[in-house]
Amino acid sequence: MRKFLSVLVLFTPLLMEAQLPVNPILSPDYLSLIKDDSLAGKKNTAISPSTVQLRLRAPFWLDDGVKAVREKDGNLTILPVTTEWLSIGGNLGFSTAARSVNTQPSLQQQYVQGESDNGSLVYRAPETNELFSYGPLIQSAPYDNGILRTGNMNSQSLSLQANIRRSFYWNPIWAFSLKVARNTETIVLPDNRNTSHSFFTSVERHLGELSILGSYNYFSSRLSNDNSNGFLNRVYQNALLTPISFSNAQGAALPAGGQRAYSDQAANPLLLLQDSSHSADKVQQTGNLSLQKKQGNLTFGVISTIDAVKDNSRLYPRKQNDDHYTSNAYLSYRFDRIGDYISSTAKLNYIYNNEKFKIRYPADVYSYHRSSSDVSFTFHSAYDGNDIHVGLNAGNKFYLSNTSLHNKFFLPEVNGYIAAGNLFSTPLYAKLTANYTLFCSEPPINRSSSYIMMTQLAPQDASKFLPATEVRSFNDLSPMEHREFSSWVQLDYRGRLSLNADFSIRDTKNNVFPVYENNQLILKNLGDTRYKGFELNLQINAGYSYPPGAGISNKISFYKFSNTVTRVQDGYEGHPIAGFSTVYKALVKGQPVGAIMGSSYLQDANNNVLIGADGFPLMNSQPSIIGNPNPDFTLKFSHVVSWKAFTINIDWEYRKGGDIWNGTAAVLDYYGRSATTGEQRNITGYVFDGKLQNGNHNNIPVAFYDPALPVEQNRWVRYGYTGIAASYIEKGDNIRIHTLSLGYDIKIKKYLQRIRLTAYAHNLLLWSAYKGVDPNQLLYDQPASAGLDLFNLPSTKTFGAGASFQF
Repeated sequence: MRKFLSVLVLFTPLLMEAQLPVNPILSPDYLSLIKDDSLAGKKNTAISPSTVQLRLRAPFWLDDGVKAVREKDGNLTILPVTTEWLSIGGNLGFSTAARSVNTQPSLQQQYVQGESDNGSLVYRAPETNELFSYGPLIQSAPYDNGILRTGNMNSQSLSLQANIRRSFYWNPIWAFSLKVARNTETIVLPDNRNTSHSFFTSVERHLGELSILGSYNYFSSRLSNDNSNGFLNRVYQNALLTPISFSNAQGAALPAGGQRAYSDQAANPLLLLQDSSHSADKVQQTGNLSLQKKQGNLTFGVISTIDAVKDNSRLYPRKQNDDHYTSNAYLSYRFDRIGDYISSTAKLNYIYNNEKFKIRYPADVYSYHRSSSDVSFTFHSAYDGNDIHVGLNAGNKFYLSNTSLHNKFFLPEVNGYIAAGNLFSTPLYAKLTANYTLFCSEPPINRSSSYIMMTQLAPQDASKFLPATEVRSFNDLSPMEHREFSSWVQLDYRGRLSLNADFSIRDTKNNVFPVYENNQLILKNLGDTRYKGFELNLQINAGYSYPPGAGISNKISFYKFSNTVTRVQDGYEGHPIAGFSTVYKALVKGQPVGAIMGSSYLQDANNNVLIGADGFPLMNSQPSIIGNPNPDFTLKFSHVVSWKAFTINIDWEYRKGGDIWNGTAAVLDYYGRSATTGEQRNITGYVFDGKLQNGNHNNIPVAFYDPALPVEQNRWVRYGYTGIAASYIEKGDNIRIHTLSLGYDIKIKKYLQRIRLTAYAHNLLLWSAYKGVDPNQLLYDQPASAGLDLFNLPSTKTFGAGASFQF
């Protein structure tokens, strides 16, 4: 038998190359071994060689040495020499960046603190507590009360990877990773320094068909100022509203105590920033353990994750604890192929989530608990021919939750694809995919809904906003049911030209929104919505032989979507979902989700603006739809040019449409601090287009600011703090360069593998039809607040450089 095995070893190359049944082995040594067995008990029987076919049980690479060869039940096992290799690599990175603000509101620099009095413009000093800047022309150089500065950011990171292998071609039997990082940032507002630290480590072990992976991640951050109540926006607001005749920088506090400000009804922004009681800390720890085992055609595994978050804000104060455990168990069976082309797999998947969330305020404690299960069974079958590939998936899901009013046991899913290559006898590849699915979801219990409390306040009372009220319960809500159809088409020509088109429709029933009723914040299923989205991507890759090593890649993406309210629960038509009590985003049937509502001009049956007896338009204080915050479409462009060791990348975007309420401009107009009031306050004899209440066309001339009349009757103050909301709706069209970067790679053969040097600029250019700050900025960083601007902080442009050392 030993001779037999030694002969087999000589045929190892043939076994390795094809892993097909071994050809019959016929040799004198072999025939002598089987002679006795062949003749045993069979006298005078002719000797004929036997055919022996063996199948290799596991891959064996020719570069490996042979330790032993074993044969059992027709299976051949070749054991390699167990030499082990240790490889270690890593990356050390540094980066630094400077940040400056993009567009800011335009302010007037001519008129001082004060207002009209008996036909004259009168300066009123800070002790008068005057808030308006409708006084006379300044007689000296104006003070600059801008508080924005150049911020900076620095980061350092170190990552290490190590693995132990028994063969260069095999998966490592051990794999280790470690990464540490530190970031520090001073934002464009003074006295704001944010820091974060992170640590990640993982260990992976392969034992044949069994693999085990464990990881741990730690992240901590500290913010000098928590902005969840708009504190930083308030600082910015007070800086913009400070009259040019008063300097905040000459001192934030009075010698006798108290703040030094241009009015007791305002605040000195520098004094606000000196208050250290607005800081916030966050610590998040995540542990993960996964196990996977393959046994023939069967694969099963478990992935378990524990996540713990502690968030502490000294602003309220507010303490938050979030403990989340999730486990994903799966079992799949791969059926034997039918012929050479058809394969099938069945998979059972189970996801268990258990989350406990607690929020502590000085006067109240909120506790939530959710335990949910997602169960799915899917069957996949595929045909893989030479040029044709077809696949079909079908299955069903269950959704069970202790906070859901109903459990769902019928949530089917069907999707399939067909792909073809070498179409029309050319290297053209095409693929069509279609998917239909039903699934359920619930609002996350770790997401605060306290932002909705701001809808109980008028914009002038925004400083009173304190998000210290949470929903009482997440129980007894119907799950949100989603019915989605999507399709995707892909065309590819030689990898140089690729075109992808994606279309999707999603109908969602029982959308959940927060409601403040009976002095309580509760969640309710308020309506249904329909989302439609279309995306088209075109990518062109070009390489050139001259100059050597050059290449160009261009990608263009077109994206358009709509999200429409199809049903609103009785009694909740026009329900606010973000904003203030007078200007807000709402649920209105037939309108986009979050349509902007607010005051408008009073109009007659023919949509003519009605003019009052004093010649000024009349205001309709009853809220109506005044804007759609969703863009008409978005175009994105990406270009990459490489030559030798250099790489240049530019990403830019054009967004068309999307309405924005410029509440910042409205308030600056009201107080006389805007450039508009500086340019137009002396206009006289102006006739507004519209109809008088008697039906005649308006012919009454007006002065925008008549010193003979009280300041409350001028063009901007007469309509209140935010004026007529509809007149401050602007288009959010914008072009921006997201990223411009230049990279240079230095390859080193000794000690280091590569050094990569990078210079970059983010948000380098922003052009917008919108006259406020960046139209993409959110109101107090709140969800669902896009399209609302009340002293939103400007976005920043970043210029940075970094170095990465790979070893």
